[in-house]
Amino acid sequence: MARCLACGDRTCLYTLTDEGKLYCLSPGTGQPYWMFDANKASGVKRTDSSPPPQFFSSPFVVQTRTEKGEKHRIHFGCGLADDFGYKAIMFCYEAEVK
Repeated sequence: MARCLACGDRTCLYTLTDEGKLYCLSPGTGQPYWMFDANKASGVKRTDSSPPPQFFSSPFVVQTRTEKGEKHRIHFGCGLADDFGYKAIMFCYEAEVK
């Protein structure tokens, strides 16, 4: 959960799925603002027989103020597998929040 740095209101709820996706949700409604697919971004060549992704951490959010609003950097670690085994990957996804 991230709160507005200026007013303290809840602005974003971040969650990871067992499909290898990071979602930013509205805290009030649960509706997705956006989705980041770690599988596609990693370049790991997965097949139908590949094991599911494994997440090693909860999303860690670093917030900074900008002239346009806020910037959130969402850090998380996961293991993505191809047919040869798991590859450990750390992600830092950056999102503008207005």
